Amino acid sequence: MNNWIVEKRPWDRKFFPLDHLILVDVEGLPLCAWSKEAFRKIFVKWGSIVHLEDELGEDVYKNQICILSTFQEIISEVFKISIDGQVFLVRIKEAFGWTPSFAWDNNKFGSERISDHGNFQED
Repeated sequence: MNNWIVEKRPWDRKFFPLDHLILVDVEGLPLCAWSKEAFRKIFVKWGSIVHLEDELGEDVYKNQICILSTFQEIISEVFKISIDGQVFLVRIKEAFGWTPSFAWDNNKFGSERISDHGNFQED
């Protein structure tokens, strides 16, 4: 649990966390431009990349990226990029209906530590 908690403080009714995780679809960016640096430049406007899928899989026309953001509006934008003189339309849109789930690494935490913090059930 201490790995997830950055700061502990007393309850404050007025506190509201602004940071949240957003899954975003990126479409139209040619494969030759797929790099962590390119995606970082695209998403600097909305937040920072938390997870970037490295495997292409079957969806080579789009990628899903998880960002940490304080942006409070729905992300949906189309813009042009130029690569070697050729113009591409890139579409960025927030993936709706997504709920983050976190993988639990049992090697990092012993069962005695888990039981100290209450019941834990794996999926």
